Amino acid sequence: MKLSILIPIHNQTQGAFFLSRLFTSISEQTAVNYEIVVTKEGRVGYNLNEGLKKCKGEFIKILCQDDWLAHPHSLKNIIESFQGNWLIAGSHNNQNPEWTPDLYLGVNKLGGLSSLTLKNEDLPQFDEDFEWMVDIDFYMKLYKKFGLPTILKGLNVNIGCHEDQLSHTLSDEQKIKEYQLTKERYE
Repeated sequence: MKLSILIPIHNQTQGAFFLSRLFTSISEQTAVNYEIVVTKEGRVGYNLNEGLKKCKGEFIKILCQDDWLAHPHSLKNIIESFQGNWLIAGSHNNQNPEWTPDLYLGVNKLGGLSSLTLKNEDLPQFDEDFEWMVDIDFYMKLYKKFGLPTILKGLNVNIGCHEDQLSHTLSDEQKIKEYQLTKERYE
């Protein structure tokens, strides 16, 4: 079984540091049958969709460039726990992820995109107009198509928190627009 590790990148002031940390965490993994797909193709949703098209593995693990795997067994834990079509793994800032019916309102107790692993089969597309709520919108699409995710509790992914994160750099107008669109779609 092959795993595709999708790394969507965008311009960040510490981008080289983040990628070095991420690649180091990947190289330390005990699971060795993987490919790495790096994309830099414009806006977040479009970049992710282009990356999904390039992934050849049975499973796709998304890792944003500023995040990294928490320990050498992270990928092994994720693959061994995988059931169904999508899995959410715990992170350092959310070791007990959970599904909530009000996710579409921005109540995200699942985590960011680096918490996500997908079965590479009949996947929905990311909304290419979204930047901030791209994860929530995609999670709602996955839920509608496949049902609830498998939840892997505990520490498997570290989420990089810093001033260049989209949640800090996007305008309030963009955030409000995405919130309203998501609410209209899923209410």
